[in-house]
Amino acid sequence: ETLTTLQSILSSTLPYCTHQLKNGVFTPHMTVSHFSSESAALSAGEEIEFGGVDFLVDRVYLMSRNGAGGQFKVGAEVVFGEEEPILHVEPKAFEGMPEEEFEWVAVERK
Repeated sequence: ETLTTLQSILSSTLPYCTHQLKNGVFTPHMTVSHFSSESAALSAGEEIEFGGVDFLVDRVYLMSRNGAGGQFKVGAEVVFGEEEPILHVEPKAFEGMPEEEFEWVAVERK
């Protein structure tokens, strides 16, 4: 419910960022991080699933990519408490993020 509310607020702030709606409905999801191997990602997923995790969210990144295999890049940042979003004319990659998606990621995503 909280993520759905946040998405609604973000959509009203940035009305051109509504492509996450499928048949008018938003399905909350998030990317926790990028991992160099499938086993590292599965291990992290198990830790979160069974142990839970607390974290502070101070901003939301609006991301896009070119094509199904391309890596996501940040096009804008919505920093909580700030009046305006930070727009990146040229979308930027996260530090340390590989340029190409690992093959195992594409397989797991299907």
